[in-house]
Amino acid sequence: MNSIDRNWVDNHIDSNGEVVIPEGIEKVEPMAFAGNEKVRKIVIPDTVTEIGDKAFALCPNLEEVQFGNGIKSIGDSAFSRCKSLSNIDLPTQLEHLGRCAFRNCSQLKSITLGDFIKNIEPLTFDGSGIEQIKLPSSLEKIDIRAFSNCSQLKTVEGGFNITGIEAGAFENTAITSFQIPNNIISIRATAFRGNSNLSSVTLNGNLDFLSERAFDKCDNLNEIIINGTQRINYGAFMNKANVRKITIDGQEINLDENEQLFSLQKVGEKVAVVVQDEKGKFSTKALNLEKGTRNVISNNVYLNDNGKLCYAINSLADISLKRLESLKQQGQSRLYIYGGDNEITPTEHEKGLNFNLYNIEDLIQIKTKIQELKKQITIPNQQDKHREKKIYGQIIRMLSENIEYDYWGAGVSKEKYERMTGKSYDDYVRVNKNRDPNITHLEDRNLVGLLRGMAVCQGNAEIIRNIAAEFGIEAKSIRGKNHEGEGHEWNQIKLDDVWYDDDFTYYQTSLSLGQFDKCVAFLMGTEGNVPFTKYAGYVPYTETHNVGKPFKMADKKFLLNYGRDRQQPKQQTVQETEKMHQQDQSIKDEVGDEFKTKTQEEKQNEQDAQTLWMNRLQECDKTVDKMPEGAKKKQEVVKLIQILDNQRNRMQNEQMQGDAQNPVQR
Repeated sequence: MNSIDRNWVDNHIDSNGEVVIPEGIEKVEPMAFAGNEKVRKIVIPDTVTEIGDKAFALCPNLEEVQFGNGIKSIGDSAFSRCKSLSNIDLPTQLEHLGRCAFRNCSQLKSITLGDFIKNIEPLTFDGSGIEQIKLPSSLEKIDIRAFSNCSQLKTVEGGFNITGIEAGAFENTAITSFQIPNNIISIRATAFRGNSNLSSVTLNGNLDFLSERAFDKCDNLNEIIINGTQRINYGAFMNKANVRKITIDGQEINLDENEQLFSLQKVGEKVAVVVQDEKGKFSTKALNLEKGTRNVISNNVYLNDNGKLCYAINSLADISLKRLESLKQQGQSRLYIYGGDNEITPTEHEKGLNFNLYNIEDLIQIKTKIQELKKQITIPNQQDKHREKKIYGQIIRMLSENIEYDYWGAGVSKEKYERMTGKSYDDYVRVNKNRDPNITHLEDRNLVGLLRGMAVCQGNAEIIRNIAAEFGIEAKSIRGKNHEGEGHEWNQIKLDDVWYDDDFTYYQTSLSLGQFDKCVAFLMGTEGNVPFTKYAGYVPYTETHNVGKPFKMADKKFLLNYGRDRQQPKQQTVQETEKMHQQDQSIKDEVGDEFKTKTQEEKQNEQDAQTLWMNRLQECDKTVDKMPEGAKKKQEVVKLIQILDNQRNRMQNEQMQGDAQNPVQR
């Protein structure tokens, strides 16, 4: 016997809950001790080299583990949720520590890592009780959320050879200060997010790339020291109200009490420090470190890849078509839209891709397109308590008719393409094979997709965010993984003061075909009142809001159809249109979001009442026929009905002719 499994374990726990694994055993099989409530102490001999996945997971009373020195690999989730573990000395020869290995070990206060570990895998210590950690010199990478939610973690030492810190690595910890090791090349988004105790950050040496939102929600950060960093992205220090001192390569910048740091950017020797005053007005302190010059610009600006400045806005709703045309006439060629959540990675910088940086020429066309689409929206009056829901229902219905999902841009497999579309993948390849992948990758993921009529999830989320803003509706792009574990982006929408999850990409094809019942799961809330953050494996990487109760399908159908029967001749105003349909709207408003599904008893009562009514009509009809003047009166009624039908048909023909003169663009 070279390994032990669950059958062996059940027969080798003594009365004190101790298990001594005998010499000669080489492996603890996956799930061997998982969920065992009796075990309190494990003694592992030197002969054991491998601990399998979830081997000791969910052992609530396991307090102590004595490792032999032969262990080289500890599997995924091996000790996860062992809530009684307090101290761990890992074997010195350990090379691999699996993801989630000590996740949610809430009493684990300290741990010693050996000198052979190169990577700390995703979520390895997430939610544990670690208070301090010394990183070995062998360590090269700290992966996604490796120490996230370690709320007691205050001190991190060592790790001088680390080259990368991934997204959320130290998110929601209690670190007070952090010196980035000299060898680090990149720090990804949300790496230190939510560290409310973090007051100072020092960036050293070879750091080439500091991601957007790396220090998001570090609200007490008051000092930033930067030595030699080549690139700091626009949102890395966004909205840091307490920062008062910034030192960049020896040059000091001090902020006034009425100034809030909005953005700190650096490209080579160029620096742009954007601040916002108490009235919300932007200004930028622009520095050229090489020349030693400083300048103040009374706008929010962005530093593009070559260090040149351009204007920055939150969404296209913040700028008029006339202003865009004016910027073009002034010789401006670019504009940056910072409100989205499309991260620009180092690889994408190398390729020259920047999802949020647009040519003015393209923006003029995009703004014109949005204005054309806006004309198709029926605007409810300001007093309508479901005003924003009705507008949003029209927006997504309209977009489903104007945008297709670009499977080529998403790079889906042959199997998935044919399964999703029912079409030939080989034919699709022949049509698309000459498309430039870099251009496709860019345009599918930003607002240009609206002009092309093709986008992927990132582009859909950004298009929706910008169009919603035109109506004063707040929308947020959420980046993460979908229920299939793929990188994905969707929206959260604030409608009539309530936030809702919405994944347009998931239902856009069904919606374009009018198959509303297939949209139920991801259209303005999931089934069963479950938000996306917990639904079918959705994992958000960015901050989400608490969401309201999702709509029932009856609500969704009404919202998606709102305004469809309100198409009027051009000369008729929106107010007139709304007035004509005031009665049916008021009925819907009385019910609002809480459409009640009829019980079986209510349905039966309605059917019985209808049957009774039809019987009475038939009796009345027979009585009329027997009356002397009955047949004549009946003929007059039939003739009147025919006249009314003719009038209705004539009005419908006139309406169709009007629609033909002003067709809806598809």
